Amino acid sequence: MEGPFKIPECIFQHAILYVKSRVKANQKHYEQLWWKRRNFIIKNPILFDGPIEGDFYTDFKGILAELLVRHRMDLTGQNFTASAFVKEKGNNDPDLIVNEKTIDIKGCEKSLKVNLQSLSKINVDYIVFVLYLRDKHFVVYKFKKSDISKWDIVTVNKNNQYYEYKIDKRKWRHQIK
Repeated sequence: MEGPFKIPECIFQHAILYVKSRVKANQKHYEQLWWKRRNFIIKNPILFDGPIEGDFYTDFKGILAELLVRHRMDLTGQNFTASAFVKEKGNNDPDLIVNEKTIDIKGCEKSLKVNLQSLSKINVDYIVFVLYLRDKHFVVYKFKKSDISKWDIVTVNKNNQYYEYKIDKRKWRHQIK
């Protein structure tokens, strides 16, 4: 675990621009697969002050996480190869390659989660989680893909199952100012 760190405002705004492009690029894909649309409102998102569209916010958490991890690596001088933010749906290339190790990056709010079906589809060595905290802060966790399959499985319905690792976020409440 690393952090907590403050989210730089310039990276936050940069993520907004990328997400607008991605949502627009994926619009046709979701018109054909209407059951996968995220056409709901997130009432209390941790990263914004008010309600926000689910399509936008789901992509935003992921893109912001990728930008934050890249930024942390840049600050430490770590070399990496990165995938495009806006790409064709169904492309399962890793988000990052570092020292010949492949990495997928997930942005999370309340706990660390990975979709049950997608875990078997992604071909990576590690999954890095960016867990968002209050006041635009975050912490970073890194797990081997093989370790995640040992987590608890949560079943919402037969099409919505995920691995979950719960974290008590209260431990950072005195570190965030």
